[in-house]
Amino acid sequence: MNQKDPHSSREAERYANPIASREFILSMITEADQALTARQIAGRLSLTSPEDKKALKSRLGAMLRSGQLAMNQRSGYRLPNPDDMPEDAVEGVISAHPDGFGFLMVPGEAPDIYLNHQVMRRVMHGDKVLARISAGLGGRRPEAEIERVLTRAFTSIAGRIRLKRKQIVLEPLSRKVHQPILLEKDPAVPLKNGQIAVAIITDYGDRGGGLKGRVERVIADDLTPEIEIEVVLKNHDLPRVFPEDVVAEADAIKMRLAPADLKHRDDLRHLPFVTIDGSDARDFDDAVLAKVSPEGFTLWVAIADVAHYVRPGRPLYDEAVNRGTSVYFPQMVIPMLPEKLSNGLCSLRPNEDRLVLVCEMSFDTLGRRLGYRFSEAVIESKARLIYEDVAHWLDHKAAPSELAPPVLESLEALHQVYQVLLQRRAERGALEIETPELRVQWDDAGKLSSMGQASRTEAHKLIEECMLAANVAMADFIQRSEE
Repeated sequence: MNQKDPHSSREAERYANPIASREFILSMITEADQALTARQIAGRLSLTSPEDKKALKSRLGAMLRSGQLAMNQRSGYRLPNPDDMPEDAVEGVISAHPDGFGFLMVPGEAPDIYLNHQVMRRVMHGDKVLARISAGLGGRRPEAEIERVLTRAFTSIAGRIRLKRKQIVLEPLSRKVHQPILLEKDPAVPLKNGQIAVAIITDYGDRGGGLKGRVERVIADDLTPEIEIEVVLKNHDLPRVFPEDVVAEADAIKMRLAPADLKHRDDLRHLPFVTIDGSDARDFDDAVLAKVSPEGFTLWVAIADVAHYVRPGRPLYDEAVNRGTSVYFPQMVIPMLPEKLSNGLCSLRPNEDRLVLVCEMSFDTLGRRLGYRFSEAVIESKARLIYEDVAHWLDHKAAPSELAPPVLESLEALHQVYQVLLQRRAERGALEIETPELRVQWDDAGKLSSMGQASRTEAHKLIEECMLAANVAMADFIQRSEE
């Protein structure tokens, strides 16, 4: 091994027969300012044994496959340039199947391209790759051959330790990652069979072998519900905490609305908006209201104005885009936004002023829409209602006395609106797609105790009809704006 390699100690720790690091090979070719053959590189590294030369060729081949090197027509290794990309190569993302095969997802291409088991040995779920697509023979579906891995989705992964004779492997606790990881033995980190641990991937198998890694930390001796959550967080790269700049921006937002927040907004705080959600709902995104008149009825649908607080180019916005959605677990949630917003300012809690976007729609007595209007507004929800309670009240025409008369009048109007709009949809032959929703129950230990179909009441359908009406109005608005 050439001692001038600054990474020689790292290579010695990783491999029984260490060779020059990739960084050192790249710097050597850069300094040479020309392509170098494998023999020239071996000479500069003072390699003489057949084993060392064979190891060097394996590394050079791996660097070719990963795109770190390119080869000229005289078998010389050089630095790659944009012209090296094959004209028929495409970029895509790997989607792995638990059975070992996978698919290449290419933007704008449908369907996804099949990847056989052999191809999938070189890549992992979520990897961004450069690939060539070949037409299937004899009517078979097209397949893809990986040219180069551009970015790796996993640098570490959680799994279960397995002691197998003289080897220690980590079996990933992810149905999308099926390759076991051969772990380095470290006397300072004693491992037991069945332990749950996180391993750092040190070798992706570019030298022809499988995945290799080393244990970063042991999480637990067994897989409890709490540890299962830890594993999911790790293997799906779900952030438990928000970055400091995101927290700072959220903390700077005042909980009480200022006069500047209300500028150019309709003040609808006097109207009896209500939220209707499940009993276990943690935040309330939308509120509804209806009024009946001899000419027909008016329906208001309000949604929390998250965009007022989450502005493009700011840390809150960037973090929300990165997270994409809130992730719910049996006993916890990984929110898309800090709790101050998700459960606070962007949740339409009763008797609190909240900023919203409102769709106000007018209909005749037959449910034909006469007009609509979108506006930024401020409301104050007058009640937090539950589906089952509302359904019971509507069925029995009886509501608790603690609800204010305007709220009761709005509930009755909402029921009438729902019935008219539902009849209108049926008359025009709209599809009624019923997809059963599962309801999962957990015991005190966090284990699954039962699973069944969630009940769908008239109150559920009422809210769905209101949302459909608002969505149709928005679609019409967008279409007219583009004309």
